[in-house]
Amino acid sequence: MLNVAEGFRKAGIEPLGAEFTSVTDNMADLSAEDAAKVARALEAL
Repeated sequence: MLNVAEGFRKAGIEPLGAEFTSVTDNMADLSAEDAAKVARALEAL
């Protein structure tokens, strides 16, 4: 499982919250801005 929090750290992005740690969390609830942050974090992995 990918650790999205690690991707946030590597991309230098402020994490969305401690509860958001994996791509299995409900991404449908994210705003477009937060979804873009997740995409950048995943690219950093």
